[in-house]
Amino acid sequence: MSITIMEVAQAKGIKEDKHGGYNAQQFFDLGLPFFAGCQGCGATLGPDGAYPSKTGYIRCKGCICDEIGFKTYADMQAWEKQIAEKEKIRLSAMTEEWFENMPNWAPQRTAEEIAARKAVILQRIADGTITFEDQVTWDDEKGNSNE
Repeated sequence: MSITIMEVAQAKGIKEDKHGGYNAQQFFDLGLPFFAGCQGCGATLGPDGAYPSKTGYIRCKGCICDEIGFKTYADMQAWEKQIAEKEKIRLSAMTEEWFENMPNWAPQRTAEEIAARKAVILQRIADGTITFEDQVTWDDEKGNSNE
């Protein structure tokens, strides 16, 4: 049987509040949904009836299956790590292509500036510290921007 969002929350260390229950904010703080809709049938689900899946969406008990559900929190963490590594590879490839074409649309940049910025972005991707702003803006001391 697959794990529920409640079981994931418990593995992440959720604690009962002063009333002996849990609240939505506690789930949000853990990066988990409190209410969700089933990807398969659209049912509204709470933490005890919501099952995370390898599709990236939540499923109900009737729509989850062993192939796309997680047996344990450790299985879920391992899958998330694999996905994160694949995303790093995808972002790195996109970055390489983006910087390869940069001289065509940013002629004000020197080859050295482009190479230096590319190195910073690729390092942030590798470290997992890349931000949206890193990817879409490039303001510098010259007042140049790629926006």
